[in-house]
Amino acid sequence: MNLFYTAFRISCKHSGQRLLCLLCVFALCAGLLYGFWAAQPQQESSTAEIAVVNLDSNPLIRLALQSAASAEGLSGLFHLQFVTQEQAQQGSFTSVLTIPEGFLDSILTGENLSPTLELDISTPLEAMWVRQMLQAGADYLTTAQLGVYTVQKSVNYGIEMSAEEYQLLLADINLTIMRAMLGRLELLEQKTLFASGGLSLPQYYFTALASLLLLCYGFLFQPAIQSLWQFSRQVQHPTKRRLLLVAAVIHPCFLLCALLLAALLPLGFSAVKLTAALMLALLLGSWGGLLSLLHSKESSCAACCILLHLGCGLAGGSFLPLPLMPEIFSRIAPFLPVYQAQRLCSVLLGEPLCVAMVWQSILLAGAAFGGSLLLWKRRGS
Repeated sequence: MNLFYTAFRISCKHSGQRLLCLLCVFALCAGLLYGFWAAQPQQESSTAEIAVVNLDSNPLIRLALQSAASAEGLSGLFHLQFVTQEQAQQGSFTSVLTIPEGFLDSILTGENLSPTLELDISTPLEAMWVRQMLQAGADYLTTAQLGVYTVQKSVNYGIEMSAEEYQLLLADINLTIMRAMLGRLELLEQKTLFASGGLSLPQYYFTALASLLLLCYGFLFQPAIQSLWQFSRQVQHPTKRRLLLVAAVIHPCFLLCALLLAALLPLGFSAVKLTAALMLALLLGSWGGLLSLLHSKESSCAACCILLHLGCGLAGGSFLPLPLMPEIFSRIAPFLPVYQAQRLCSVLLGEPLCVAMVWQSILLAGAAFGGSLLLWKRRGS
């Protein structure tokens, strides 16, 4: 055991000095990030500007859109403006909705002419929920159309009624369904959601920055781990060689755990935060040790750590929150150490720690430890 303690102490001393460089870089980046967000003016949530080009002469269309736009809970989300085609092309709107001629009549006859929706890609967030709201409106319209068909069928499509009575009946049906739809909007509760979850945007990018830096600078442990591996080649006793492996792989986790526990001092200790800090140290240290054993040169290890984790950060939501990215990235992210590290960092800032987060981090750390063991044995043979 003396060999283990000696190797562990020397490797921690060597890597700990190099870790100070990372702390300086981290402090500089955190200061710049804080200064950037502090300098930004506080902005309230913007209202989406929707331009409507109504080519249908039926007055019920305009009435329905105005009633929906003025409904309680929706009036603060978007502003509806009826414009001409020329004004729609010249103005700057979040989206432009063009209703074709004969749209309402086509609903009654089943032809179902489709409106045209144009979205402004420079306002992706507003355009996204405008599209979702219009999709919900289309679902309401489909349901209403089924109701109209039911009433038409019940009166045998007005065969025994005069044309005036039949048109009045259809108008009454549409107004009744419209009132029912607007009445359902009263049950809605307006609530602001954030793509960054429970964290504010500065906190979200702080966790992203912390996890990326700690993973990208995993090559700082490479010289100590490589020195222990080279020394183990001179040791013939199998047990002592395994002790050197343990010292090589465990010392990054120990240093990072000490660093994270020190960071918890201003954040406040709790059982959940301590568990998250321990899991984060195991995850970061195991992957740093694996990449350090994978490369015999520090330069190649540094390039691999930085490029690999930047790519994983791009796919794992470090640069843009996952809800704003294609769905495929949300499926890939749980298998990436950058994503799991960012989630554990968010626990240190007060987010809840779920069971899935724990076992996914354990699996990733276990896979890295297993890979380190195989590399150590393969290179030693």
